Amino acid sequence: VSILGGANNIFQGLPAAGVSPTPQASIAPVSLAAAADMNAIVGAVAQAGAGTILVTNLPKLSLTPQFRGQPVAPLADYAVTTFNGALLTGLTATAAAQPGTNIIMMDLFKIGDVIAGNPSAFGVSNVTQACFNGVTVCSNPDDYFYFDGVHPTAKGHAVIARLANDYLYYGD
Repeated sequence: VSILGGANNIFQGLPAAGVSPTPQASIAPVSLAAAADMNAIVGAVAQAGAGTILVTNLPKLSLTPQFRGQPVAPLADYAVTTFNGALLTGLTATAAAQPGTNIIMMDLFKIGDVIAGNPSAFGVSNVTQACFNGVTVCSNPDDYFYFDGVHPTAKGHAVIARLANDYLYYGD
């Protein structure tokens, strides 16, 4: 079973947190609630008898076209690191409570830096711009990692799928 989620919660919470007098204090509960939801899903799947669960944490949002160079990027990354920390804590507890389930966390946060630092090693050349500008799609989507501001192209998804396979068979 593969589980990934939580980013939309953060996206929805960032506008209000960004104008709050205490942005980090405002976004932290959103991130923690999203991680609790993810951990509940993982726990339910484990209790239902899943043998292996691949759980993907969230990537560094400041690397995505939507957040790159934007004033909100540090807050977005704070939200993600808060989420990822709570997710890992919950996964550790679930793994201890469900010894018959192999829970593997794929660290997209760490992988993002690797992909951004050497995109050609992953078969893409553009990791800074979106292929779709809101009106038209670029003519060479296989060169792009991102389709829109945060979602991968088919090529980007293929890269993530290969990395997921590596995590399943070889670990971090």
